[in-house]
Amino acid sequence: MRLNLILAFTWLVIGLPLAAVNLTGKEIAGIQPSQYSMLVGTVCLVLAAYNFARWGASRAFSKSKSTPTPIPPRKKPPEGQRFEYNPEFDFSRPGPVTLASEDESPPKSGGTK
Repeated sequence: MRLNLILAFTWLVIGLPLAAVNLTGKEIAGIQPSQYSMLVGTVCLVLAAYNFARWGASRAFSKSKSTPTPIPPRKKPPEGQRFEYNPEFDFSRPGPVTLASEDESPPKSGGTK
């Protein structure tokens, strides 16, 4: 978090004099105006803006993270509501009998032999 702020000020300290030299057209501290110094100054100012944006975003994220959101309570079913019994979903009883092989025929129920 602080690293982004330190980097932003570092890029600002480098970029502002380079941009000022080219905007005023005068030599400052031995830096002469040129295309190269304008390019480097612009890149430094863009990096400074990027690091300021990251610093601000990390502060906003840490503030939102520090305040936890409460868990909403569970909805309870109404008192009078009962669930209908469905034997298809009763897995505690044994299931239907399956055949051991394909040759056997299922047992015939009720009727004559």
